[in-house]
Amino acid sequence: MKPRILDKLENIYKDFEQILHSTNYSPHTVRAYLGQLRAFLESVSPKLPSELSMKEIGVYIGHLTKSGRSRSTIDQAINALHFFYTEVIHRPVLIRDINRPAVKRTPPVILSGNEISRIVSATRNLKHKLIILLAYTAGLRTSEVVNLLVGDLNLENLTINVRGSGKKRNRTTVFAEILRSPIQSLIEGRKPSCYIFTGSEGNPLTTRAVTKFFKAALEASGITKKATPRTLRHSFTAYLLESGADLKIAQRLLGHTRSDVTSYYGGLWNLSDLNPEIELNSNN
Repeated sequence: MKPRILDKLENIYKDFEQILHSTNYSPHTVRAYLGQLRAFLESVSPKLPSELSMKEIGVYIGHLTKSGRSRSTIDQAINALHFFYTEVIHRPVLIRDINRPAVKRTPPVILSGNEISRIVSATRNLKHKLIILLAYTAGLRTSEVVNLLVGDLNLENLTINVRGSGKKRNRTTVFAEILRSPIQSLIEGRKPSCYIFTGSEGNPLTTRAVTKFFKAALEASGITKKATPRTLRHSFTAYLLESGADLKIAQRLLGHTRSDVTSYYGGLWNLSDLNPEIELNSNN
């Protein structure tokens, strides 16, 4: 390839990198988009992106599909190129209209209220109990639980303000009455800007730490389902729909933008209530 072409492609890459860093995308998304653009530029060279037709871009996406790439990888490539052509080339193209491989959906693992009670009872750490129950009763992602601040809770109205990251918007979800007293004791005297769940040095817990203690509690409970902390959010979704909650309300509580994502959980399980005798007032 001619040095001049290489220089142009490198400048294009750097322009894209600079624009990405000025957005609200997470560092993970920035790295992923840069990787997708690098692969694209190498594939279409010696042509420049501005010289490509929609058909040629479609051929590139088709090649990813034929090579057996996952749906998520192809979605990521399409989203990265859409952003690139819009923000760098200033030539919006209908990349998102390209046919994508069908999503192979498998039913998510769902835990009943009784099973969640067993998992909670299997851990002796009160903080861990509260994290598991909060993720389940509010439908929170693990990252959302560990990043909760004292000021995010409204214990009077029993609501939680979930702060969005990246392109996720802020939303309000429910706070379970069963958690009011133990959470109140946990955060007593703390400033609104303090994290609710912290480690030994006062830093917020990591999602990896939550995954680790959840796995230990799951094993100790004797439940053999392949559950993860994310299963708690799935179970909340299924519980909402089984309880007859309006689909739009469920979407708002979960922060879903597409109704088909939410409705997919309906009818998977006849969930029972949490055990009201579950111990939450001591750190045994």
